Amino acid sequence: MIIKKLRTKDIILSQIIFKTFSDDEKMTLFDLIDGGTINSKDAAIYEMTLNKLKKEVIAKFVPYVRDTSKIVYYCPSKNQYKARVPKALIVGDRPAPQFASTELQMWHKLHKYLYGDLENSTLRALFVLWLAERKADADVSSKTYDRNVNTWNKYYDGNPIIDIPISKITANKMFMFYKGFTAGRAISRAELGNIKGIMNMLYDYAVVNDIISVNTAKTVSTKSLKCKIVNNKNKVYTPEEREKLFIYLQSIPQNVYTLGIMLMFCLDIRIGELKALRWTDYDEQKGQIYIHNQIVDRKDENGKWCQLELDYTKSGEDGDRWLPVSKTAKNILSQLKLLSGNSEFILTNQAGTTVKTNKFNERLKNYCEKAGIRYLSSHKIRFYAVTEQAKAGIDLPTIQHNSGHRCKSTTLHYIRNASNEAVADERWEKVFG
Repeated sequence: MIIKKLRTKDIILSQIIFKTFSDDEKMTLFDLIDGGTINSKDAAIYEMTLNKLKKEVIAKFVPYVRDTSKIVYYCPSKNQYKARVPKALIVGDRPAPQFASTELQMWHKLHKYLYGDLENSTLRALFVLWLAERKADADVSSKTYDRNVNTWNKYYDGNPIIDIPISKITANKMFMFYKGFTAGRAISRAELGNIKGIMNMLYDYAVVNDIISVNTAKTVSTKSLKCKIVNNKNKVYTPEEREKLFIYLQSIPQNVYTLGIMLMFCLDIRIGELKALRWTDYDEQKGQIYIHNQIVDRKDENGKWCQLELDYTKSGEDGDRWLPVSKTAKNILSQLKLLSGNSEFILTNQAGTTVKTNKFNERLKNYCEKAGIRYLSSHKIRFYAVTEQAKAGIDLPTIQHNSGHRCKSTTLHYIRNASNEAVADERWEKVFG
């Protein structure tokens, strides 16, 4: 038998179920492929899974139906697969599944209804489904997706906990799972947060899909665990470094990168928001600029990086904001206007398209080295903007608004001390003098 085309969801579902097969059943897979019966591994797994589901569901139906060939049937008018479950097989007041988009999904729904979860909803099984959903979500950046995969591969894959049904993972088992990574302060608190984040999101996924009713992961506190001490307080540009960089940039021929870097240092803005700025967003008379969308980097189906414009910011409606434009920023925008010509975007390269984040950071690194200052990524310019507003005495709600943050806690995270030296002023003297 040759299956020409399989739906992605069917491939994923069949592979999840296949993991629950016995070793003897799995050996049949190689017999099918070696014998030339089926033309690919995916097709073989699909066929084996479908046959197993059919066999076990039919076994339940046999006492109550005459013709087992009509348990699942295709309805052309609805473009769906349907099923009829005998009254004798109805479980309590739970409605039986009646339709699905594919044959495999219909048989799987019936099997799950009659036998319970074949795959027992393990972390491993949930991760595959959750990851596929993340990949299709435009709000999830490729970098975030890759970070999720890397965290799973580094900390979860190979650990026995991923093959335990989540309904049987106790709070203690989860805590000990986390504790194993923090022994000897091996990882930072931030890294532990990434590990916990995967667990929390998988449990959230299970709750939303009615697999469990409560997210146990959120009840497990790790405050008592000791983590590696990492001092990130000085990972922010200083005013002196900004000044040195500006002096160098102004001494060389101007381009979209030199001006774009200086403009970012004059606004409290994300790199994606900066790239998405249009001239229609700039009100020169009022001296304001409107932040309301972003251009993000995404990987296409072939793994190639491309740019995608979204009509909202990272924080959604909380990110929509007008920012003041300083005299320096006005001058920079005037120069950018001359460079951009008729382009609708403020930051336009020679090809007529908006700049790319990696190229922006490459130029920033090169310019920092030539200016004689340390290089920090463009994201750290955001830390500079928030930190300097706080040092200037701007109140927290205003900084939160300017930054487009949904929560004050995020704004507080961005406020850094540029050095470990004591900072004393008249207010300190008044309190402690």
